[in-house]
Amino acid sequence: MPNVRRSMMAAAGVVKGPDAVNFNGSTWMSRGADMTGLSSSDYWTFSFWYKFDSTTDSKVYENRSETVKFANTQLWQPEADDTINDGYEGLDEDLTNWHHTCGMINSGSAANTNYYRDDALITPQYKFGTRDGTDISVSSIDHFFFTQGGPSRGAYFQGSIYEFWMDWGQNIDLTNTTTRRKFISSDLKPVALGANGETPTGTSPTVYFTGGPSDFATNLGTGGAFSVGAGSLAAAVGPTVANQP
Repeated sequence: MPNVRRSMMAAAGVVKGPDAVNFNGSTWMSRGADMTGLSSSDYWTFSFWYKFDSTTDSKVYENRSETVKFANTQLWQPEADDTINDGYEGLDEDLTNWHHTCGMINSGSAANTNYYRDDALITPQYKFGTRDGTDISVSSIDHFFFTQGGPSRGAYFQGSIYEFWMDWGQNIDLTNTTTRRKFISSDLKPVALGANGETPTGTSPTVYFTGGPSDFATNLGTGGAFSVGAGSLAAAVGPTVANQP
């Protein structure tokens, strides 16, 4: 697996980043079924590296059944709502550099919701509307990644992604520095997550996308298979450290 494997560019004498993928604004990934073997939950944990190519509004993950989504409208907003558009503000729109984010979202407890960018706690602005602890269904047949709901709605993600890890129902205390070190090193570099993303918790997460274009759409997690919705993924060079191109 290509997790944090790097190769030396002998002629230039520089370290090349790991394999990543680029979404060009017209393709996405989806699963036309529920998440395999899971129970609904009011919390989930995620970790991934990203670099924007555009600030155009799009989604990183959307569950159309109950509107659970990661959006990049001025700030990325992981949202857990049912009837009103509330969220949890987080990532800014940097079109130059790689960044890492990880978070544990609890739709019933703002106090237990923690969100980090490049290993720094983001001062939260959170509200969950009428959700307030209600379990979020995993039985939706419309799980979309890197689009706002597929071709009928457009708004495709434009940028590069590396090591997308998400575990439904996994309550991880990310305020514990040792726990965060399972996702990002103290010097803000990627760390190996295991062949199937099992290293952080001891078991594979619901979703784990990694590698280059030929590998990335294969979900190495437990939630079932995904497919590329249109076009194809492009190769990208992943991060060697946060806050750098």
